[in-house]
Amino acid sequence: MEELPIARAHLTGWIIGLQNRNSTSHFSLKGHVILLPQDTTKLLNILPLPLSNLANIVHVVWVGKPVQDINRLRDYFSVQIRRVYDTLVWLTQNNEDYKEVTIDHTNFERCPLVTSLGN
Repeated sequence: MEELPIARAHLTGWIIGLQNRNSTSHFSLKGHVILLPQDTTKLLNILPLPLSNLANIVHVVWVGKPVQDINRLRDYFSVQIRRVYDTLVWLTQNNEDYKEVTIDHTNFERCPLVTSLGN
């Protein structure tokens, strides 16, 4: 999840189907994905994306029995903002593909240190 806000291009949609593996963990089922050609000259140059946009990129489908405790799934869909910020700073300083990226500090200032999709 932490890679999505700082990726310069995104899939149109990404579906993760979760299913109980045992009482303490889950595994994901990934189905078919169709990739469409993208104009890579229009890569994102102002990052990170607002975290509210992640819900348009990632869609979760629960498979099997209803989940007993939704809070146990938060770790799978949480973003540690400090880790995202540190990674983006490193990329802009060390990765040729991120040299032209502008860091939108206001997006970081609006977020709690750890946030979950759906919050």
